[in-house]
This record gives sequence, C-alpha cells and structure tokens, in this order.
Amino acid sequence: MIVLVSRAAGDKLAPETLVDVLCNSQNIGVEKGKSYLYDQGFNKKPYEVTLPYRRPIYPSQLAAVHGGSIGASFVGRVTSHNINITQIEGAISVESAVIIERSEELI
Repeated sequence: MIVLVSRAAGDKLAPETLVDVLCNSQNIGVEKGKSYLYDQGFNKKPYEVTLPYRRPIYPSQLAAVHGGSIGASFVGRVTSHNINITQIEGAISVESAVIIERSEELI
C-alpha cells in the first residue's frame, strides 16, 4: 500500500518510512497515514472544548468539533482530557475539558 498525500501544491508520495508489513489492510494503512500526517511537523492549533461528561475520551482519538464560537467545523486529534467534578450547594457537576489539535494545513 502507498499512502498518497494530496495538497494544493500537487501530489507528494509518502516517504519510505511508512512501509510497514503490519499494514496489511486498508484501515490499518489509513490509520498509519493519519498518524504520520499528524506527527510530521504541521503547525497545530489547540482548541479547548468544555462539555458535560458522557464517556471517556482518550488521547489520539479523532473528534469532530461543530462550534459556533470557533466559527468552523473540523476534525482534530484529542491531546488531553480532564474530568472536572465540582459541588455547588449540594449539586454535583461533572464536565470534560478536552484539548483538540487541528492542523493549520487544513485551515
């Protein structure tokens, strides 16, 4: 499998370091390609999102953000997830504070 990176300037083949005998299916190859693209020096912009806690969110997961305050919708990579538990006048609130990285190449 060859991962092809398409950009506005043209097509560029992925480097040989992505050749991996363990990438024996399309899904595995796609995930390997995504990891390469996120790790190879793109300018990344972090966004902090606070939402009610629903379930665990793990670093390196992809997350879709549809935010009116940001003015855009995008898919980014989760870099951290903190769970904040507060008690105010007997009421307990559980919130997730998630930092999602977005590649500047895609903005």
